[in-house]
Amino acid sequence: MRKKIFIFLVIFIILLSGCYSDGSIIGSLPKYKNKEFYSDNSVQDFTNFGKYEYEKLNDSDFENSEYFTKVAVEDIERIKSYVENFQSVVDSVKQVEPESELVKKFSFNVEIIDENDYFYIKTREGSAHSEGKYGKFDNYSVYFVDLEKNILYYFHCDI
Repeated sequence: MRKKIFIFLVIFIILLSGCYSDGSIIGSLPKYKNKEFYSDNSVQDFTNFGKYEYEKLNDSDFENSEYFTKVAVEDIERIKSYVENFQSVVDSVKQVEPESELVKKFSFNVEIIDENDYFYIKTREGSAHSEGKYGKFDNYSVYFVDLEKNILYYFHCDI
């Protein structure tokens, strides 16, 4: 019996180490100096918004990144679509919980997205779940870095 438990634990640890977390994505950048994080955790839905402020970020911080890509003209509309969807989710939360910290603190202007910035989008779009396949806006995390302001914006939605 002990041998089975030991084997199970070893397999579990191996599987767990193969997963990456949001922390490793943010951890791939230099240490941030300030963090603001807001959530709305309804019964089955999760909506998170974060702002990570850095002392100084520049292109060299992203040269060898396995996550972040420099924004190209053709990426801007894609990034905006996620942020606009996120805004609509926050607006929905506002109808139910107008005093939610997420509702009060969320602020982002899509017009700041330009080719001097970096981004990473993690999505489950197209992967299977119990009721079919995930759509574009069903489960995503967007990491957007505004180099001018030295801020990483984090948008996560799992509905």
